[in-house]
Amino acid sequence: MKRPYFSILLLIFLVLHLSTLDIFAQSCTQLSLPENAFTRLCRQEGGEADSLDFSPDGKTLASVIGRQVILWDIEKKTEKLTINNTNGKYVRYSPDGKTLVCGDKLYDTATGEPTLLLLDGDGYKTYVVFSPDGKILAGAGPKGIRFWSSYVDEPTTNALPVGDLPIDVLPTGTSTINTPEETRPTSTPFATSSTTVPGIRGLSYAPDGKELAIVCSLGIWIYDVELNSEKTLLTEEMGGHHGVYNLTYAPDGSILASVGYDNTIRIWDAKTKELKSILSDPKISNNSLWSLYSVAFSPESEIIITANTLVNHSIHFWDTTTGEYKWTLPGPVGEKTITFSPDGNAIASASNDGSILLWDITSYPIVGISPDTVPSLTVGNHLLFDVKITNGKNLSGYQATIEFDPESLEYVETKYGTFLSGGVPVQPIANQRSGTVKLASLSLSGDESSGDGSLATIKFKVNANKVSKIGLRDVILSDSEGNKSYAWINGAEILKSAVTEEGESITCSPLINEDVNRDCVVNIQDLVLVATNFGKGGGIASDVNSDGRVDIIDLVLVAGAFEYTAGAPAVYEDAHEMLSASNVQQWLREARAVNPAYPTFQRGILMLEQLLITALPKKRYFYPTTPTRSTQKHGYRTSWQPLQMLAFQSMLQMASWFGR
Repeated sequence: MKRPYFSILLLIFLVLHLSTLDIFAQSCTQLSLPENAFTRLCRQEGGEADSLDFSPDGKTLASVIGRQVILWDIEKKTEKLTINNTNGKYVRYSPDGKTLVCGDKLYDTATGEPTLLLLDGDGYKTYVVFSPDGKILAGAGPKGIRFWSSYVDEPTTNALPVGDLPIDVLPTGTSTINTPEETRPTSTPFATSSTTVPGIRGLSYAPDGKELAIVCSLGIWIYDVELNSEKTLLTEEMGGHHGVYNLTYAPDGSILASVGYDNTIRIWDAKTKELKSILSDPKISNNSLWSLYSVAFSPESEIIITANTLVNHSIHFWDTTTGEYKWTLPGPVGEKTITFSPDGNAIASASNDGSILLWDITSYPIVGISPDTVPSLTVGNHLLFDVKITNGKNLSGYQATIEFDPESLEYVETKYGTFLSGGVPVQPIANQRSGTVKLASLSLSGDESSGDGSLATIKFKVNANKVSKIGLRDVILSDSEGNKSYAWINGAEILKSAVTEEGESITCSPLINEDVNRDCVVNIQDLVLVATNFGKGGGIASDVNSDGRVDIIDLVLVAGAFEYTAGAPAVYEDAHEMLSASNVQQWLREARAVNPAYPTFQRGILMLEQLLITALPKKRYFYPTTPTRSTQKHGYRTSWQPLQMLAFQSMLQMASWFGR
């Protein structure tokens, strides 16, 4: 009796279910797209997306979802091809776009059919990537790194080792490799790393193909592909992360970027393997860096991006050269992985639910300061800076904070611009001591403005002729419905001219972090500024390495930068108490206790040792003898053999003092 009712209910359920699936299929790329996102790629099955890679022509996007590789047609916004039963975490296109690799197999990108099996019985198939020339495949596993050729001439299950790189061919344990039952071309590994590291979680080829950077439990393992040997291991003691999650080389090969469990983005010199910088916070309210799982470079190596996975799910942008925060794509964005399109005009981000968002990054609004450079200053004169917006869209209100050097400039006044239609400006909040001016304006009528225009004009009085920057932070735009967005930020730089011994005029730009007081020279005054700020938090110039605290590491980094400035360190009258022998000895004890191995820190310790030699009793000072043969480095005056010159000058100074 109940069976007909059950059948009717089942029929209704199936109809509704199929209808829901049909609606989902039609609208999954169209519903609730965030600002700047131009499509969503998704499928009914869902699943966690682990990896993304654009084809070289930018027309197709490959993604790993579960045990499948999905190829998406970007123009049609549809699933183009599905490859089942894959077994890798990465998917990567070959340089010619005809083949892709996932796990231990190569696939034809037109048909999805396997074209080559990488023989592997030891677990090296989880993370496999092409070399830049496409000839070699490198896989990371529990025992290190293994290499295969991507080309095998004859189909065979027992291929001979191949490859013409000058690499030591090591025993690879091929007897343990399971020979596949099906007949297809195979590639026997021709080399395996001679050393091993634990907990490998990914790898990246250098653009020249000569080395690999590997994420492991110990830090960042740099491996020489040509010599088949370890180059170095970048550990926490060398300035690295407390646990690394992901890394990648810049396309131009100049730097390596890494993200870690400590929620920082660290930039490494690819040649010297020294830590160059730690990228600054986005400087947007409620957008602190947290859970950074992915990092990527733009094709021209000019921009670094990374995604916040737990806080607002945003993608943040930084300038590669300066390390300055530039822009944020507001969430929700993909949590798992992000990558640039080959032309640099779009970004793809993948989420835990398997959906992929494509973002247009060519039409962002820009808020900048004009002029962007001031080549010279006259104390007592006034400077005017315009805060301008370009490519504004449906703007009904904004807020921004102007940052300036309070020692160099004195805030005078703000005049709001006319860009906002019916805008009601908020009284600026200026703090001369902290060097900030907070601006805001809102259109009470709800009218929206678009295009280009002036938001405000800021007037400053010049108090000192020194290098400094006018920056922007907390730049938030809103429309009439209260939806927030962000702007690409461009600040301004105030330069200071200097004259060398030869009479050559130079400008100290770009700024370096160790020049704490921004006077074009790193010297004792910078050291004292760091020492007097010990224990304070980040956000100030004394936090040289931008790790959120001022400590002995910042002081030693400043001391190490003495090498890049002219002459021996000068002891100034207002610094002699801080530079007592007991203080310098204490700094040395703390520095040696930390003692990271990277060269800049070791130079800093050496400079402190030299400084201890020249430390004088209270109220006795000396002044430096100017060395000759000065050169320029990064716009700063650089002495010839500074450490030797320092020791020689120290002896002269001490001899003259004792001879009094």
